[in-house]
Amino acid sequence: MMTDYKELYLLYCANLCADSNDYTTKEGVKRHNAAMKQLSKLFHQIEDEPGKSFLLELLATGNDQTKALVAAHCLGFGVYVSEAKKVLSSLAKNKTNPILAFEAQTTLDVWKRQGYLKF
Repeated sequence: MMTDYKELYLLYCANLCADSNDYTTKEGVKRHNAAMKQLSKLFHQIEDEPGKSFLLELLATGNDQTKALVAAHCLGFGVYVSEAKKVLSSLAKNKTNPILAFEAQTTLDVWKRQGYLKF
């Protein structure tokens, strides 16, 4: 049975905090942390998978939080690096969501400084 990694990304990313108000409730923080744990496991699960083209599709999704996370994973895998950098650079300039902009810029800064991302 083939795992649909694209659907798993979308499912887990849907459980991330949708806006900054979600971070102010205990339930929102718990939901976000659980989703991040699932996404970290997913990263390691697909690390050795040869086919990662679904990541390119996810980089073009309409959800900025999903794009930020997938872009970070692309940098971690070392695949679709130029596309991931473009997505994160664009999100870092987005003033409508300052938390996500900060996250995107920090991801780029850490990746540039270290030369890798670890999950």
